[in-house]
Amino acid sequence: MGSDVAALSLALFAAWVASHPADDRWTYGRSRAEILAALAQGVALVAVSILIAVEAVERFRAPQPVAGGGMLVIATGGLLVNLAALAVLGDGHQHSLNVRGAWLHVLSDALGSIGAMIAGLCVWQLGWLWADAAASLAIAVLVLASSWALIREAVDVLMEAAPRGLDVAAISARSRACAASTTCTCGRWATGASRSRATSWSRASSTPSCS
Repeated sequence: MGSDVAALSLALFAAWVASHPADDRWTYGRSRAEILAALAQGVALVAVSILIAVEAVERFRAPQPVAGGGMLVIATGGLLVNLAALAVLGDGHQHSLNVRGAWLHVLSDALGSIGAMIAGLCVWQLGWLWADAAASLAIAVLVLASSWALIREAVDVLMEAAPRGLDVAAISARSRACAASTTCTCGRWATGASRSRATSWSRASSTPSCS
């Protein structure tokens, strides 16, 4: 739960910083604060997933006695708290990398609770001590894949890469055709999970441009 509180606090702080308007020092505003927070969240999730995987491997090698019933009860309570937090975040993760980072933190905890519930039931009813380690390893893989995607998108924004799936060459060709210019360059880069900017530079010829 402590990691969830830290993740949500970082997301709120980054959103507060990004809400400040542009000024003489920050001429483009501070919206990149949210991207930096998302990158930090992604890196933290990678570290957490690696630690979970290492501990799971250790438990595979030397299974430890687990109170399956108590594990099931505690995990159920944790899941309820995680679901409430996910409900508060809503669908913001679809529009903001910053919110997505916090959402992934809470989701990873929810998955951990579900895994612990299944493992606790298996230990309690079947005596499968390895179930706890297996669930942890599966969750670590899922979290690692999600966090890597978050990091990749955050780096794309910070490096001003074109949004994935956008055919920049086709857009540039269309610009040149419409502007009827001798030189025309189009640039398009992502500024967030669902925002992008575009610019073009051209030296116009005497031929009238189309509309």
